[in-house]
Amino acid sequence: MDKPRILFLTHRFPYPPNRGDRIRSFRLLEFMSKIAAVDLGTLCDEKPSDEYVSVLKSYCQRTAFVPWRPYGRWIHAGLSLLSGSTMTEGLFSSSALRRQIRVWTEDTTYDRVVVFCSSMYPYSRLPELKNIPLITDIVDVDSQKWFDYAAVSTGVKGLFKRRIFETEGRRLRQKEIEIAQTSLRTLAVSEDEAKLYRSFCPENVQEKIIALSNGVDSDFFSPDAQYAKSDVIPFRLVFVGAMDYRANLDGIEWFLENAWETIKQAFPKMELDLVGSNPGEKARSFAKTPGVNLIGRVDDVRPYIYRANAVVIPLRVARGIQNKTLEAMAMAKPVLASPMSLQGIDNSVTQFAWSCNEPQSWIDSLTQLFNLGVHNPDVDFRALRGRQAIVETYSWSARFAKLSELILTPK
Repeated sequence: MDKPRILFLTHRFPYPPNRGDRIRSFRLLEFMSKIAAVDLGTLCDEKPSDEYVSVLKSYCQRTAFVPWRPYGRWIHAGLSLLSGSTMTEGLFSSSALRRQIRVWTEDTTYDRVVVFCSSMYPYSRLPELKNIPLITDIVDVDSQKWFDYAAVSTGVKGLFKRRIFETEGRRLRQKEIEIAQTSLRTLAVSEDEAKLYRSFCPENVQEKIIALSNGVDSDFFSPDAQYAKSDVIPFRLVFVGAMDYRANLDGIEWFLENAWETIKQAFPKMELDLVGSNPGEKARSFAKTPGVNLIGRVDDVRPYIYRANAVVIPLRVARGIQNKTLEAMAMAKPVLASPMSLQGIDNSVTQFAWSCNEPQSWIDSLTQLFNLGVHNPDVDFRALRGRQAIVETYSWSARFAKLSELILTPK
């Protein structure tokens, strides 16, 4: 019997799995390739390497890697907002990808269309796809993210941004309701996100909104024999995350302005490594702060996590599940995180992290941690318990156990 045919559309090249959206989209592709014949259409904000292209092609019947405007995308986003639509629609609109989809549908009748993130939903409304059962993985409720951005845009300087963010949030929320109404299934990255989504959707579609959590490769993110305690650098913190992502930059800036100076005074040798791709002007400005090292993009984040005494994740705006939290805890490192950085993760895991909210709680927790010492038995035990909880709860196989049923359930 022939495998079902699936068209999978993603807003970013889903490899390597080194940032939140790529991790989830690649794992979805990997899983779907086992149960279906997959055609992948994806936007690319930079030219992927031949190696990465080869990896993705091994999972797919056909692939289309469409360049995404490197410079004009935000102009299109602004024009889309002015026209009464969302910035998101303009930002991820590609006539080239639409043409490729039309070409594929000339000789292929798809059994399912799977779109990754609300930004790719408009492609599913093409006449050639409109009658094909749709699965939408919204991952996070993006409208809430824009409302959150508005909430932290304070003062006179933030007034203009706040109005734009609120407008985008309102319009995107209406689009999310439409997504729930037209999709056979709508997936969210956590039960918290699913509950939020259901809260503003009509009652007749709420049961179609299903939580499908991320996992973590605990064999890969593991404090195994390739590292030694001598690799750990005393008085070293690390933050890992894309350095062009607004929520990451906002969280780092808040931490530096509200807690870092006090910590640095208490522990003059303290340093903070910032590890992540695409650092721009804002990220580079952080490195001017004494003790802050901008590492930038690396091929493997694990050595930087392992050599640190602790991982800090001070996000003020976050949706869904933070993969950086799961990965750091899988490495058996003390994780100090804001409540937003822990949301959506099972309490069986988060109980072993250090939850920090106000500036003083960050200062107190870091002071206590470093006064106890790098290899304090109680600290080590708590971090190891965190890893154990990750292994037991967040394997990809366990998280995706029901995915085939969700995707291939008859119309």
